Amino acid sequence: MAKIKVIVDKSQLRVTREEYLQLLARNKGAVREMRVLEEAKKAQLEAAAEKLETAVAEVKKKEETPVEKEKKEEA
Repeated sequence: MAKIKVIVDKSQLRVTREEYLQLLARNKGAVREMRVLEEAKKAQLEAAAEKLETAVAEVKKKEETPVEKEKKEEA
């Protein structure tokens, strides 16, 4: 495999203090936004899980045969 040599002009890597602070603030904003999105996604998943549980419970109730109902009543 051939090696690739990357030449970087180090003068372009320098950032002024103001630019650094702007980048830092933008990054913090992005992190906050990501947290909000994660929380919203988590809430959606929890709501979907609850709906699924209720749907499963309803299906189980409907699937009960008369014999199973009698067994429950006897017990």
